[in-house]
Amino acid sequence: TWDIPVIDGGAPVNNYIIERREAAMRAFKTVTTKCSKTLYRVSGLIEGTMYYFRVLPENIYGIGEPCETSDAVLVSEVPMVPQKLDVVDTTKTTVSLAWEKPLHDGGSRLTGYVIEACKAGTERWMKVSLVKPNVLEYTIISLNEGEQYLIRSEEH
Repeated sequence: TWDIPVIDGGAPVNNYIIERREAAMRAFKTVTTKCSKTLYRVSGLIEGTMYYFRVLPENIYGIGEPCETSDAVLVSEVPMVPQKLDVVDTTKTTVSLAWEKPLHDGGSRLTGYVIEACKAGTERWMKVSLVKPNVLEYTIISLNEGEQYLIRSEEH
């Protein structure tokens, strides 16, 4: 998304041209020459690649100066869930968990895992810990004896 230009050159902007370039390249490529809104969804990007984007306003007098993203944008998705989340040990007040890295990281380096717990019968998830991406096990302590918990881990 972007804002309508403050200076329109004497006539309303009636079209936008959207361009992209990979951060490692110098030349921009046209994404579309026909966009009447201040919103456009760019498809066909390569996951894990950094891109710059720019938008050129157009009115009846011609094409105006481009407005470019100041920082490159990383194309990525949400990572898949960790594999094989298992309870490896329990005591009266602790549970030890182990898991494997997700099959797909979403195109971006994992920054860690969020461990959450919820008392059975409630909907209130509480963040227990944030662990580093190279850590694939964790022990939750200070659980209430006799209570049942639901446990989950998500990438961060």
